[in-house]
Amino acid sequence: MSIREKKEERKQKMSLINDIVKKLVGDFGVMPNKARGMSYEDYASKWVNDMPRLVILNSTMNPSSDGCLPIKLSTIKKKVFDHRITRNGTKIVLVDWFNTNYPLWTEVKKGYSLPNGMREYTTIEGGPLWLSTLEDMPSQFILDSYNKSVEDIDNFDDIAIDLDNLMAYYKHTKKTYDNGKGQVKFFRYAFEAITIIKLAEDYNKVTTCPLTGKKTHFIPQHYEFSETFGRKYYQGNVRLQSCNEMVRHGALGHCYALDIDASVYAYYLNKAAEYKLPDDITKVVRNIIDNKDIVRSDLATCLTNTKATHAEKIKLIKKALTAMGFGARVDNAYGAIKDIIYDKTDRIAFVNHDTVKKLSVFYKALTAKVMTDMDNDTDKPRDNRKFLTACVRNNPSRPDYDASKPFNKTYNNPERNYDANKKTTYYDTFKTSTYMASLYQKEETRIMIEVIDGLEIYGNETLLWVHDGIYVKNKPDMQLIEAVLYNQETKLTFSCEEINTWSNTHKNDTSKRINEIKEEDAMMGKRTLFTV
Repeated sequence: MSIREKKEERKQKMSLINDIVKKLVGDFGVMPNKARGMSYEDYASKWVNDMPRLVILNSTMNPSSDGCLPIKLSTIKKKVFDHRITRNGTKIVLVDWFNTNYPLWTEVKKGYSLPNGMREYTTIEGGPLWLSTLEDMPSQFILDSYNKSVEDIDNFDDIAIDLDNLMAYYKHTKKTYDNGKGQVKFFRYAFEAITIIKLAEDYNKVTTCPLTGKKTHFIPQHYEFSETFGRKYYQGNVRLQSCNEMVRHGALGHCYALDIDASVYAYYLNKAAEYKLPDDITKVVRNIIDNKDIVRSDLATCLTNTKATHAEKIKLIKKALTAMGFGARVDNAYGAIKDIIYDKTDRIAFVNHDTVKKLSVFYKALTAKVMTDMDNDTDKPRDNRKFLTACVRNNPSRPDYDASKPFNKTYNNPERNYDANKKTTYYDTFKTSTYMASLYQKEETRIMIEVIDGLEIYGNETLLWVHDGIYVKNKPDMQLIEAVLYNQETKLTFSCEEINTWSNTHKNDTSKRINEIKEEDAMMGKRTLFTV
């Protein structure tokens, strides 16, 4: 933000504070004495200047796809002021008066307490004021907040960041959002970008290339490994792994992205060969892997009523196929598929497509073989399903954990007809799809580790691991990767994409993305972001 823009913003804030004071005097009369040592001016200033900062610092700092922030709102309100004013014999909570007359957020979903003492946070929508607040906020605040969110985690990586590139991306994205062209998703992109920038600034770990003089900044990213799925999950309230892809690319700068192609189906094809499933059943999976573009385009013709571009329809088909790979039932057109393909007619057409029907037959045949093999494994306890479910779902950190009863843990879900007197055991909720997903993700992790090790032996540094993909600094040797995969006897394959630095050429990409977002929002009936 330029000096002139900052001056203009300060002017606007002072004008807003003056308006608030006039409104307070009009509603409650002149405050004869400072209540609790504070005047109307103090309250107005805290609301405009302090409340956005506290909301940001006490949120997850990871907005959802629709720009919402999870937050324990009641605590934040009390941190700024908890004061009541009597009007006509009625006590009015001042913070509620402020949010009614000069709202800084819109409450989207109210939080609630869970039986185990945990809490589901309230989710709120913010506005442009929050971005400028982040810009002005000392970087130390962001680092302190991040450190607090990962204080019990020991493992961490230093992730290299192209700070200049990310700053260029942030400025353009914020400008796009401020001009009203980007809607809510661009608020999320800008929010994520500026928090990463602030984290890198105060972490202050920098290396300088002796040849080019280019500086590389770093951010800390603490992580834990999932024992069930074997994946590496980064933790904390600023996570490069889970932020939007465009933000991630802006942060990493020039690099190369390696992704597993049609990963879950490639793994299933391996398993099908292991169990010697007939070719007439496995043919559909081979076709999805070998001719994925043709298959997706063919399936996209089912979406005649869905208001989206052809490219967006292809994305929906890809999501639907992935969901099926992880166990989404196609004989029930109202499950996970419904969350992807909204139109009922289109959804039924998709479910009844010959490819989808054959894919369903394949998945059922494969899972039947896997579950039979599991149940016949004499090296495991007799009730293998109970045992495996206990391994997946029984968490010693739960308050109700009892080591003496390894298979009989209870879990209460308040979102699902919660009844304190009617408890559900973990093994009663065993899902074949969950078990199949765990098998695949373990295999995926094994292959990713082998590829990462192979690349690093030859000096190609891994910048970031994102589940079924990695980012590397230098152009990878694809023949080396093929050799690693051959040695691992897997049908998994990798694709490579060069990620360029942010420049004016990306502005065209952003404009295209704006139009896509507008079409998405029109299709899904999304609301616009509440602004100050």
